[in-house]
Amino acid sequence: MRSLYGSVPNAKTGRTLQQDLAFAVNEYQTSDVKANVHHLIEAAFIEHGENIENLCPILVHIAKENQMSKRGSRK
Repeated sequence: MRSLYGSVPNAKTGRTLQQDLAFAVNEYQTSDVKANVHHLIEAAFIEHGENIENLCPILVHIAKENQMSKRGSRK
């Protein structure tokens, strides 16, 4: 049974859930997010080694700053 939720437009974007997901996948594939995140994570490990106390907040910050949902307002 298909969910009605998936066909209700998002109030912010005007797109359905399926359209929002397709948009996010396309945006991720065509942006430099993956390469940028990889570079930032690599730099964090080079600078801090495997010190988990230093790495955890840095990795969380990288994830937050590179959320695809932050790019979702574009149409």
